[in-house]
Amino acid sequence: MDILETAILEMCRKYQAKRFSPSEVVQSMYPVDWKYFIEDVNQKAWELYQKGVVCLTQDGKAVDKNHFPKAEFLIYKPKDSKK
Repeated sequence: MDILETAILEMCRKYQAKRFSPSEVVQSMYPVDWKYFIEDVNQKAWELYQKGVVCLTQDGKAVDKNHFPKAEFLIYKPKDSKK
């Protein structure tokens, strides 16, 4: 497990089933230089979504698993999730 995956899953644990943006993850890790890590955290969130570990939403709807979102999305992990 890499550091971004760990950070995303920790944020899921912290926020319970509440949604949060990928930028919140990297801002908590790198308060000054967080903007340099947006692409990386977006990619890691996408990988976790493809594996079924987390959920991604955009405009209140689930992100299509066949198309990487072009605009900002939110991450969450449902309370009943076993992973």
